[in-house]
Amino acid sequence: MRNSVDRHSTPIRRFLTGMTSAAAGLIVSAPLYGAVLLEDDFSGSVLDTSKWSAVVPNRSGSGIVIEDGAVKITNRAHLNTAQEFNLFSDNALVGGLDISGQFKFTKADDFFQLLTRSDGDPSASYNETKTGVELLYNRADNTLGISKRNVSFTHTDRFTNLANDKPALNEWYNFRLVDSGGATGNAYFEITSLDGSQTWNYSYSYTGMPETSKNLVTFHNRETGSSGLYLDNIRIETSPYLADDFDRPTLDPTKWTTHHPKGGSVTVADSSVKIKQRSYLNTFQNFDPAAFGEDAPLTITLDWSMNNTGDMLQVLTRSDGLPAGNYAESNAGIEFYVSNEGVLQIRTDNAGSATNLVTSEAKLAKYAGLTYAVTITDNGKELTFDVYEKSDPANRITVSAESDYRLNAADGQFVSIHNRESSGYIGSLDNVNIYYATSDFQNVGSLEWTENGLAATAYRQNAEGAVINTIPTGTAGVTADKSGWQLYQGPTANPADAVFLMGGDGMLGTPNASEVFSASNGMFSFENGSLEGAHWTVVNAGRTGDAGNVFRHYGYSKNDEPIAGEYILAPGGECGDNGQGAVGVVRSLAFQLTGDGSISYKSLGGIGGTESIIDFTSESLIEQGVSGSGFMGAGLRLVDTDEYVLSKRKEASSSNWSTLTFTEEELAALYEADPDAWYTLDFIDAFNGGWGWVAIDEVSIPYLADTLSIDQNQYHFLYVGGELMATADPIPEPASIVLLLLGSAGLYFVRKKKK
Repeated sequence: MRNSVDRHSTPIRRFLTGMTSAAAGLIVSAPLYGAVLLEDDFSGSVLDTSKWSAVVPNRSGSGIVIEDGAVKITNRAHLNTAQEFNLFSDNALVGGLDISGQFKFTKADDFFQLLTRSDGDPSASYNETKTGVELLYNRADNTLGISKRNVSFTHTDRFTNLANDKPALNEWYNFRLVDSGGATGNAYFEITSLDGSQTWNYSYSYTGMPETSKNLVTFHNRETGSSGLYLDNIRIETSPYLADDFDRPTLDPTKWTTHHPKGGSVTVADSSVKIKQRSYLNTFQNFDPAAFGEDAPLTITLDWSMNNTGDMLQVLTRSDGLPAGNYAESNAGIEFYVSNEGVLQIRTDNAGSATNLVTSEAKLAKYAGLTYAVTITDNGKELTFDVYEKSDPANRITVSAESDYRLNAADGQFVSIHNRESSGYIGSLDNVNIYYATSDFQNVGSLEWTENGLAATAYRQNAEGAVINTIPTGTAGVTADKSGWQLYQGPTANPADAVFLMGGDGMLGTPNASEVFSASNGMFSFENGSLEGAHWTVVNAGRTGDAGNVFRHYGYSKNDEPIAGEYILAPGGECGDNGQGAVGVVRSLAFQLTGDGSISYKSLGGIGGTESIIDFTSESLIEQGVSGSGFMGAGLRLVDTDEYVLSKRKEASSSNWSTLTFTEEELAALYEADPDAWYTLDFIDAFNGGWGWVAIDEVSIPYLADTLSIDQNQYHFLYVGGELMATADPIPEPASIVLLLLGSAGLYFVRKKKK
């Protein structure tokens, strides 16, 4: 497997657990937030025509083939997406396109060329693409550039980066292109070595980009010969929101651009942004407030503080991000303004001149030196502006207005944030969230930091998004059961701010991996004597009352010493030969295999009357009930069918501990048959009679330390202003491709193919 650095340039590490070609696919009805539009790892034997088309010019050696698990493009052939991505008119792409993958050069003078808004037609001179917006890397002269194509070059701008050596031949590199969309916007192109030690990047602001006839994404190479350009692990996605808590040492170039009309600066320090002397912090993406209609306003939340009472806060929507006039006021947009006296206004800006729409009657108290929470909404007409002091929410003012003003839609639809005064005046910005409050985006809980960590209250939802019940979770410092939890990363880039959603109970908790798996490397010894701490579920109780306790303390009944600690697991209930009224089944959380490693456990007690339960379901075993011929041992259960695919039991009834193992060979065969299958490990006691008890200790399921279980009814989340927000749409087919992108600094769970 090729490893890669985090292409979103955050300190969050990716979790990679292998992916198959059958799993990676085109998602046509993905949720709005964090939608993966196309993904391909080219592990098939031929090009997948549901995702791609190959356009091969009439040149000797030109072609597109699958080779060694990658796609090879030779002699100026074009690899076009089957799907169109209209960055002008498709509201689903209001966040632009984020295209990433890996490539390698095999020819010293080759080009890597990637286009959006492309017609995919190589009929221009030298078989270049006829129309589109092209980002390129030319290895021969180590240049990056952007070109607007219309039969031939109509605009070219190139950037030479000689600070690093050029990419080596026959070595894999990561690439990423982010195109913010629209006629006016921004593009960012980056190439990095897999270990992150080399980076080539280029940012460009464009105007007047064309809407072409097909709006495809196109990959091709420039030079001749049969050596070719290789591509792999291509992903195209969109995220129409922005979230940043500024924990990077510098601004994220895929989120922000800056402008300094008065010689000021925008810097990152102490996990916040310092805006000095009338500088502008503009979003990289376009945000059209009317993109999703009046019921889904563009929403902006942020924390703001000033170092001087003479300073002023100015946030704009519908902005071109440019200053005008002697005082470098905003050229165009709707401005949400807090004066140096603490008065709130909403006004329009035109060529640096402001026209007031509404002014607050009251003033914010103690304006300088405090942190204020700001919330702005704009649906293209209706506007709201709310500001309150975070340490004193009663110090709060809210105003509203209406306006359909827009200077020129072709000039961009950015969000701009800046301060008013010069010299030593500095505004501090933190915890920015910009998103559309679409109808499937709703409040499902709250988070609050306490002395002991994160306190949370969450809501469990059904597939329609209805609230079923609430579950208080206490504080982050309290160890809680996280069986079957899926890790979600909010828009903050700080891993400590991640939250868990438990698919079964909707519970939230802390992201500490050592808490998720109470014993290292998936080793379970049941030492707190409870199901919660051991991440197991009693599917069916063998005994009732106190005797039904499946966690037996050493010396309570049988005096057989545990392998580790003082507790053992007894799936049938209290260790005893007779009196079991039903089949006992205790189940682990779900997990996936990786193709390596084994599962083992230690057991003492009886062997039961049945040697194997392969092809049985847990439901059928429970229905049959206990008997003198029942099974006693462990079964590896396929979640999709409830069938046991492997089973183990002791060779003889004995009070001596025995180690039983699902071998690496057995598990590898299952992995090869279906790498995306989910399993549970079930301990079963269906036997009644002499030696009718079995005890378990030291269970090792190493996969649990590497992967977390998936639930079909999980939701996308944003952490906004102390509230946990969620889209109500379940993630489509999470077993086939698990991508949870929650903000540009999200955590990923991606199954990657084995190389």
